[in-house]
Amino acid sequence: MNTDYFDKKAAELAYMKSESFEFLAHDINNIFNNVRSSTDLCRIFLDNSSQINKVYEQFDLISGQIARGIKLISNARNLTQFNKLNRSILQITLIEPLSRAIKFVEKNFRDKKLTINVNSFDKKISIEANELIVEVFENLLVNAVLHNLNYSVEVTVQITQILKDNQNYIKIQFIDNGIGISDDRKKWIFNSSFIKDKHGKGMGFGLSLIKEIINTYGGFIWVENRIKGNYSKGCNFVMLIPAGSEK
Repeated sequence: MNTDYFDKKAAELAYMKSESFEFLAHDINNIFNNVRSSTDLCRIFLDNSSQINKVYEQFDLISGQIARGIKLISNARNLTQFNKLNRSILQITLIEPLSRAIKFVEKNFRDKKLTINVNSFDKKISIEANELIVEVFENLLVNAVLHNLNYSVEVTVQITQILKDNQNYIKIQFIDNGIGISDDRKKWIFNSSFIKDKHGKGMGFGLSLIKEIINTYGGFIWVENRIKGNYSKGCNFVMLIPAGSEK
């Protein structure tokens, strides 16, 4: 294990921690304000039978805010415990943590018309990772839902295997039909400095942590347009994680 890498990353994350607390407080406060506004609107709509359907719209908003808050707290906890990132890398089955992440999102966005499809070349794929991979999957799926203005939220998880620099990797793509990310933002969206963008619904906080986790696996992550040349049609988050050895 490369201890110099972890020492450097520990210093970087220590700085990131100090910078992130203001962001966290700001975003949590926004969540509470959004939930309070939605509950106030529910009271108004319940007094008018012709507007009762709007109550369900507010339930949808509240559900999304709760899921957003859960992931923010989870990200903050992991960020303040860097030793978690330094745990031994294991050979684990990919589908199990992915299924857990999908269930988490489906449970917390029950009012969304949400479709998550998994296309995989094999059901028994193994990767070199650890239990934090579920945090990666949950963050990407939550962002795909929160940053989506469509009535129907669609996410496709495409799993393939590739060879890069004589190393076998499992390629995992999270393809959504959300609002997308402009080319300028793609260049720095995974940087820790992105957490200072207080208008990003927490995306930068989670993506910075995701990058650190993937780096510890010896993997790679980047984002592309779902449709080439048109960022507004959704994102494709691409990960390469070292494949586990065949038994």
